[in-house]
Amino acid sequence: MDYRSYYINESISLERNITDNMHKLYMALFMSCQMGILELGMMYLLHGLSQIEMYAMIFLIISTIIIGNKLKTLDFLDEKQFLLSMIEHHENAIVMANKTINKVKDPELITLLNNIRTTQNQEIEQMNNMLKRMKLT
Repeated sequence: MDYRSYYINESISLERNITDNMHKLYMALFMSCQMGILELGMMYLLHGLSQIEMYAMIFLIISTIIIGNKLKTLDFLDEKQFLLSMIEHHENAIVMANKTINKVKDPELITLLNNIRTTQNQEIEQMNNMLKRMKLT
């Protein structure tokens, strides 16, 4: 149950604009809790669970519910977290467009991919400027 692996995996394809945002952290914790539940579930099926493992299972189930609710409500988002999350989201779109454009033959899709690269870069620049202006970096 290592949340850092998801955190790294979410950043690995990015070429730039990697952010430390709360959404990525909560997703990493959410997935880690689920993996822990699955691991303990397999242990239960193989040989049962000790009392401490049963408490761990209860803790992970409760944590999954709490973290899942945070992800659903997004109540951890403030100005800074929104901008950081969106910067990374836009960077992912740019990476996908860059990796796809040379494989595409449809002219309309090529136009769309070029528009994504242009507009998303402009919006990343705008959001970075907003972070600086609001002194949120």
